Amino acid sequence: FWRPGEDNGEPELFAPSFRINVFLFGYSPTAKDHNGHSIKRLFQYEPRDLAGYISFLAEQIRVKKKQGCVALKCATAYERDLNFRKVTRRQAEAVFKKKAAGQTDEDIRNFQDYIFWEICRIAAELDLPLQCHTGMGLLGKSRALGLKEVIEGNPKTKFVLLHCGYPWLADVNGLLRTYPNVYPDLSWLPLLSTAAAVRALAELLDGGTGDKICWGCDTFTPEESYGALLAARFVFAQVAAKRIKDGRFSWEDALALGNNLFYKNAAALYGLK
Repeated sequence: FWRPGEDNGEPELFAPSFRINVFLFGYSPTAKDHNGHSIKRLFQYEPRDLAGYISFLAEQIRVKKKQGCVALKCATAYERDLNFRKVTRRQAEAVFKKKAAGQTDEDIRNFQDYIFWEICRIAAELDLPLQCHTGMGLLGKSRALGLKEVIEGNPKTKFVLLHCGYPWLADVNGLLRTYPNVYPDLSWLPLLSTAAAVRALAELLDGGTGDKICWGCDTFTPEESYGALLAARFVFAQVAAKRIKDGRFSWEDALALGNNLFYKNAAALYGLK
């Protein structure tokens, strides 16, 4: 959180994602994301106009990719809703024509919506998956279904929907079945609710998407990470055992799915070796 996109000096252990929340707050030098970052403080840069700002953020993303980042991450569900609308450049530029005190909520929203679409475009150009925190956050505004317009409008961008949208699991399943550029991620879900994680995995497999589902621990410490892995393994075992018992899976099917879920799918998505 304190150094977005850093690998802590251990590139052999970490393949980081670059959190892009702060770029949605470039409308004012004093505006900060929920981690306390501002564009001015984090990059020693103060945006003056939209064209220059987009060039700046695109370059920052390129630099992070060169430094080893394999994805972008948006956790703005803790700050606003996920309904990023398609707005015009003229609408987005309005914030730079006013002092901070004169910027309206609509001005700021238009700016943020436009910038997010630009980030989606850049992510596609650089082949960087875009991880989106969904579900828990500003409840009622953080549903994955809010991303429908931007997912549909950016078919070349790979959207990774973290936490499977819990507690609105059906949102992610619906988006997954509709848009081929959607990837479900079970991270954190087994810790939030074992029953929900079992249900989510089973329903995702019903859609035949065993080659797209990923998992991550979403924890701070090594001990928590190991605990999260145990929880995820338990969830997988519950789902796989039932399918074997029902005759829907062979042992070989279950082993192959486990390898996909816990490694191969993420390795393919993020270009890991």
